[in-house]
Amino acid sequence: MPDPSFEKENTDLILTNAMKEDMRTTARWTMAMSIVGLAFCTFAAVGLLFAFFMGYATLRDGASHSDSMLLLLLILLVVVATLFFYFFLFLTLYRYSHSLNNYALHHTQTDLDAFSKHQKRFWQLVGVATIATLILNILGWA
Repeated sequence: MPDPSFEKENTDLILTNAMKEDMRTTARWTMAMSIVGLAFCTFAAVGLLFAFFMGYATLRDGASHSDSMLLLLLILLVVVATLFFYFFLFLTLYRYSHSLNNYALHHTQTDLDAFSKHQKRFWQLVGVATIATLILNILGWA
């Protein structure tokens, strides 16, 4: 059962200058990491398209290469799914950073609500990524 004192609004909370600076620093770092991640996803997608078309051009001449083409498509599907997931992970990190920066600057309840929502989503995605990585590692070692 939830703690009833947790649900009560606490108006005694004070943000110190050190806390505000920590929030701004965290917002800057998470923003930088999200931009780097989104740029990586973009470059990886372009490189993936280039590799796919080069592989297709190499394999299209021979009819006996249908198994190779199927393998190429399977690898493409796995890489696209991974890039798609990481794109949304970095996009969520970007939103998390933006909402944290807004809260650090304005200190409104709306900004705090948005920050809390984006923080929850980001850590949920990190949890899913961790579980997926553990499962893939277990399958890889089995």
